[in-house]
Amino acid sequence: MTSEELEGVADGAKRDRRSASPGANPHFDTLWPVFNSGGPGFCQFALNNACNANCDFCNFARDSLPKSQWKFVDRQGAFDAMDIMHRRGIRYLLFTGGEQRCIRT
Repeated sequence: MTSEELEGVADGAKRDRRSASPGANPHFDTLWPVFNSGGPGFCQFALNNACNANCDFCNFARDSLPKSQWKFVDRQGAFDAMDIMHRRGIRYLLFTGGEQRCIRT
């Protein structure tokens, strides 16, 4: 595809975006703020950095990060963070962390 063709596709998408009306369906309502502003729409939220695995590629591996450096988000902190992310336009949230044998009780 040539650069002129790509520009034509981009112009068409902008035109379609401006003429689209929110409220058509729930998925559109959720995605509209992300699509209209260009993002961000996704966030990966780590509940903790604790891990009992020892993957070579990971900075959180058991041998890479000592237990003394493990961090855990508390319940209210997680709720506060989610409120902030929602206000900032995050509509899709992926929770990571939470290995059952690493969670403090």
